[in-house]
Amino acid sequence: MKQELVNKEIKFMNEDIGIIKDNSIIVSSDAYSIELILDKDSLTIEEGILTYNTQENFKQLLNKDEVLTNLIQEDFEKTYEEGSWIEWIKNWLMDHDCNIRLYDNTYNFEYSGNVYEFVEFDHPEKEEGVVVMWHLGEDVRTNYSYPEVWLGDFEEVLGLESISNHEEEIAYKLGYNGDWDKLVKDVISQFDE
Repeated sequence: MKQELVNKEIKFMNEDIGIIKDNSIIVSSDAYSIELILDKDSLTIEEGILTYNTQENFKQLLNKDEVLTNLIQEDFEKTYEEGSWIEWIKNWLMDHDCNIRLYDNTYNFEYSGNVYEFVEFDHPEKEEGVVVMWHLGEDVRTNYSYPEVWLGDFEEVLGLESISNHEEEIAYKLGYNGDWDKLVKDVISQFDE
């Protein structure tokens, strides 16, 4: 990597600014971060990595139910002893007249957001939602937050962050209408400026 490119700003079509650090261009926003990995020798982009800030997307697309969150956290603290968190949450939801729709840990599938346990539910008289336990770092089998209840269309968040073509999605987010080659050409043209 040419030394004069380190810390150089790269401006994208959507007006986002990326900073060259080490062998990458880093672009950050509240809802996601993008890392464009640079090939040191040819000064082109090898790949793009898109990571969503799921907690921010939850805040934008869903509504946290503080009353139910407080209730489930109190019950969890009093009654959870050991075993599967998901099983405990499923039982808790069924005890509160909810139907279980989908449950898993995002670690188990290709996902571009934070790691968390989730149980999606619906209720015959209330809004659909999801109970999540956020992974707090280190070993993915341990270290999760207390459960939280979020209401709204959870599958919208899940679908947003379960993308298969990062390059195309990155090119959309940075203002290139999904055209990865156009994004790469624009970035490379700024190396000589």
